[in-house]
Amino acid sequence: LMTEELSEYLEACKSNDLVEIVDAIVDMQYVLNGFIVAHGLQKHFDSLFMEVHSSNMSKLENGKVLKRQDGKILKGKNFFTPEIEKILSK
Repeated sequence: LMTEELSEYLEACKSNDLVEIVDAIVDMQYVLNGFIVAHGLQKHFDSLFMEVHSSNMSKLENGKVLKRQDGKILKGKNFFTPEIEKILSK
């Protein structure tokens, strides 16, 4: 389902069709929400999201994204690995 919706999103972007872009984004979110429920993660998801988000933001250095020449995002000195297992065990 995700592959199909991503394909629809990419096609909508190519044609700059905002209505179809929105439709594809909402459909992808719907599928993602289904994954969350299918794995029984709904009671933890907000905490999991914030933990991963905080980890991603910890890659920044002085508020800026560090990148190698090939474009890969590097980890800043304050980077931390998200503690997913700790949240799941609560």
